Amino acid sequence: MIVNQHAFFMDVWMVKWIVMAFLAGFIFGYGAWIARHGKGLVKYIRLNLMPAVFFSEGMYKVIHIQDYMHMKGGIAMTVCIGILLYAMMNRRKSFRWRNLVSFLGLSVLGILGFTVPGIILD
Repeated sequence: MIVNQHAFFMDVWMVKWIVMAFLAGFIFGYGAWIARHGKGLVKYIRLNLMPAVFFSEGMYKVIHIQDYMHMKGGIAMTVCIGILLYAMMNRRKSFRWRNLVSFLGLSVLGILGFTVPGIILD
């Protein structure tokens, strides 16, 4: 089998993304286990972690839309995925104050997490 060097390559950037994907998988998996078996505020935070990540990434790009004009559809889908994940994971408890506060709080922290490194590095 001959592999074309231009069709498949792996550089440092790709390895970093793969490592981050594995770490995120463990974090989200542990969060799901805590959400199912845990109690108290930690349960709600873990339950809303993944929807908040999608929502905050999309909202960060909405805030900085002038840099992402070429990605309008992707931005809309990211925000929608975050909202739909929130609704699906919380089901009938979506509008309880603990769920809303944890989702919105994590979303604000996510937006800050996207913004602060950009400010520091500029």
